[in-house]
Amino acid sequence: MTVHNSDGVDLIEYADKSNYFDAIVTDPPYVKKAEVYSDDKREIGCMPHKEYMDRVRTNLNECYRLIRISNWDEKKFYPVIFKVGTGRRSKYGITDMDFDFQMIAREIGFVLHDKLFNQLNTPFAAVNFQRNFRNKMVQKNYEVNLVFCRFD
Repeated sequence: MTVHNSDGVDLIEYADKSNYFDAIVTDPPYVKKAEVYSDDKREIGCMPHKEYMDRVRTNLNECYRLIRISNWDEKKFYPVIFKVGTGRRSKYGITDMDFDFQMIAREIGFVLHDKLFNQLNTPFAAVNFQRNFRNKMVQKNYEVNLVFCRFD
């Protein structure tokens, strides 16, 4: 394993590579500044939605270039896995990262190979209950793992 302390979107350490990784697993920050991890200007979780999604597109393009090509007939799969959820936009509803990521991935050429729902049993539900009740919102209780493959 190699750990890089750099921009996880552009993956510049692998600029000269292609068909390189057997798997890519990532957990991008939520949209809409749900969690602030740093004050680094490259922190996509703090970006406006359009800019966030532009960076996601850049990252998915890099993942497409870097992941090995899967082969359905030989049952060789090289997954690119994104764990995503939703972001709330007050009166504008939610931003469904699952849908947004799938649309971009499809445009790039990825195939949605599998999808897994993760049930969240978090103690923070008790903290958010009153706010959610007051705002007539349900408690967030899942995240989604999107499993993309590149088939050529």
